[in-house]
Amino acid sequence: MRKQIVEQLQRFREISGKTYRLAIVNWGGTLTCVENERKLLAPVQDKKDLETILLDTLGFKDLVRSGLLNMQVIYHHPMDSSQMTDADREPALKTLEQEYLAFDGFIGIHGTDSVARTARYLHLTLPYLDPRELWLNNSSIHNWTKPFPIVSSQEPAALYDAGDFRVNVGSDAGMSIVTAMLLITNHRFGEVGVLVAREHAYRGTVYDKGSESHFNLFDGD
Repeated sequence: MRKQIVEQLQRFREISGKTYRLAIVNWGGTLTCVENERKLLAPVQDKKDLETILLDTLGFKDLVRSGLLNMQVIYHHPMDSSQMTDADREPALKTLEQEYLAFDGFIGIHGTDSVARTARYLHLTLPYLDPRELWLNNSSIHNWTKPFPIVSSQEPAALYDAGDFRVNVGSDAGMSIVTAMLLITNHRFGEVGVLVAREHAYRGTVYDKGSESHFNLFDGD
């Protein structure tokens, strides 16, 4: 699957003449958790720590070094998703609208408790219709057409040991990130709010959180 990601990124560069530009939107969640000084899991608060996990632990560094990918964290406000409301989701919209033209695709990182609600929120708020086109030309033009899957995991992507991050063997985070990358680098995919868990992608408008353990993360139609 990683070979397929490389092939799709190479194809994107051949067709467009540029490196794929990926934006990371981090709301937190188990994927970015590490043990704190009290031995409790908590999402990393330092943006540099998040970038280290993405680059070193989840393998983005190889794609960046090969010149196939530019990756940037554009939004980093980790929190417990069980406490998240629409008022907490709203601030990300301004950043997303401002950065829309600067990137080819977006990946969200989110806790499992309310990720489905965030997916539905984005589905309703991002692909809004252009009112001017609707009024003048009776044309329904969606302003958001770039891929934006959201990744959650049941186990942290990394462990913090001896002052450094290392891969958490057995975590579902790596497979989920690979699936998200396969989606956004596929030119036929442009949907907002798709939930990613391991090798599966679910339409966020019809799925909810399922299991707390290593069973199916999402339930739905």
